[in-house]
Amino acid sequence: MPAGTTSGSKYILGLELDDMGFDHSIFGRFRDRLLQSEKHKEAFFKLLELLVDEGLVKEKEKQRVDSTHIIANVAVPAATELIRQGVRQCLIEMKRKDHAVFLQARQTLTELVHQYLSGKMAKKQMEQIDETKRRQRLTAVVKDARELLAFLDKRDNLHPAVEYRRTILQRLLYENVMPDENG
Repeated sequence: MPAGTTSGSKYILGLELDDMGFDHSIFGRFRDRLLQSEKHKEAFFKLLELLVDEGLVKEKEKQRVDSTHIIANVAVPAATELIRQGVRQCLIEMKRKDHAVFLQARQTLTELVHQYLSGKMAKKQMEQIDETKRRQRLTAVVKDARELLAFLDKRDNLHPAVEYRRTILQRLLYENVMPDENG
């Protein structure tokens, strides 16, 4: 189970509350393996046949379907939006609580600060875009998040509110992004 799983889920599974669970990338790798063959369909129909034979499901009854493919299709925009919001909230908190650091960021990361506070990254993207553009947007947002984190890592004595947002942004990256072969 991925990090951040609820305590109720951990209780049901008999895990300790502080259990970190398994790496988030397991789901993606599992979906990739499923898509490489037709074995998953074979297993699904065999299971359905057994359920009908046992009388647990009526033949030709409406069924709920697995949504793995739907989750896979929304995973990239969801991660992109979470990280975009994380970068934006970190900058907003810097501006509110640690203005001196914000001014340094505005000088050092001029374009990034502008884009996330008043430019195209200040709002959620509403238009539908293809898979290639979604991945490019995710890559750009991750690059920005890493750049902001690198900037903050060089600063001592950050305001606690800014430090909290920095920690959240780090966690968003850790939980939602796995580098591909190109980094």
